[in-house]
Amino acid sequence: MTGGTPIVLGHLGNTLDAFARCRAAGVDGVELDVRRAADNTLAVHHDAVIEGVGRIVDLTRTELPAQVPTLEQVLHECAGLIVNVEIKNLPVDPDYDPTEEIVGLVLQAVDRAATSDVIVSSFSLATLDAVRAADPSMPTAFLTLPAWDQRRAIAAAGAHGHNAVHPHRRSLDRDLVDAAHGAGLTVHPWAIDDVDTARDAAALGVEAVISDDPAAVVATLRGGDA
Repeated sequence: MTGGTPIVLGHLGNTLDAFARCRAAGVDGVELDVRRAADNTLAVHHDAVIEGVGRIVDLTRTELPAQVPTLEQVLHECAGLIVNVEIKNLPVDPDYDPTEEIVGLVLQAVDRAATSDVIVSSFSLATLDAVRAADPSMPTAFLTLPAWDQRRAIAAAGAHGHNAVHPHRRSLDRDLVDAAHGAGLTVHPWAIDDVDTARDAAALGVEAVISDDPAAVVATLRGGDA
């Protein structure tokens, strides 16, 4: 993912219908969140707790609501697209697992799906390090928040051998992009949800954008009318 027009990763939610709508919008790929359930099912869901149901880590596959797909289902639905798998496993999470068991489960699911178009991202550097230790060929990206020291995050990602940084749009500027590129990292900002922000990101030379309005952003970056 280098050079030219940034690729667009759509993020319309963690349901099969949302991924189908992303494909219809003409995206290059999708972004999703994954958590480990009680029986090691990989549930595609943002929050650790499903309202009215309970903690995902306490549920088995048969206990998950129908609208919560598994990672294997999503990989099948998104065949032919890039899939950015964000692993949720921070110490502040109620389902935090310091053993990083979820990493092996994700890599196994990707292997079974026989797809090479996967990126693993996380706000947890330890999780990304576990991915690299298990499969050095898997592209990895360090997600950051605006409150973080971006230069420190870039330095850490580069030093740990990761491939990209995913900063929030509020952190995105020329200095960040130049620093990341100088460290050998590609830049894939998230929350690029309007056409002006998309244009600005492209002008800075980012390699990808993650958007909650993929149809408008695709049209803008590919020269159409937003």
